[in-house]
Amino acid sequence: MEKRINDLINEILEYKIQFGNGLQDEVYIDLSMLLLKKAISSYRFFRFFKKVYIKAAIFLLNYFQKEPDFLEETGKVVISKNKDYGDMNLKEFGKFGIIVRLNDKINRYYNIKEKETTEVNESLVDTIRDIIGYCLLLLCYTRK
Repeated sequence: MEKRINDLINEILEYKIQFGNGLQDEVYIDLSMLLLKKAISSYRFFRFFKKVYIKAAIFLLNYFQKEPDFLEETGKVVISKNKDYGDMNLKEFGKFGIIVRLNDKINRYYNIKEKETTEVNESLVDTIRDIIGYCLLLLCYTRK
């Protein structure tokens, strides 16, 4: 799992896209959320395109973070948490379980953004980090 996550991160960091049309960062983050919603809404079909959507979403979410090593640090957190959870959490519910959790986090993103505050003191950045983490797990799970 650790090697797969690191390989995915390296692949995504190699993407070269120029953003020069004047749209705000928030628009790109919203675009990534739409890509993810599209990818997980009918997860049984168009598998190749879903992987492309998910990778593009991870790229966009990472691109607009102001921390230079955001994606690498997120990968380390995912790897550590996965070691703590063990394999049973993925084996028990599989891809469907990851998709449900990912969908919950996307909905949380929209809810926090709309309210501009949280009850649990989790920022939008924390939520974005969780979304990327679930995307990485989903991509790793589908590569098996």
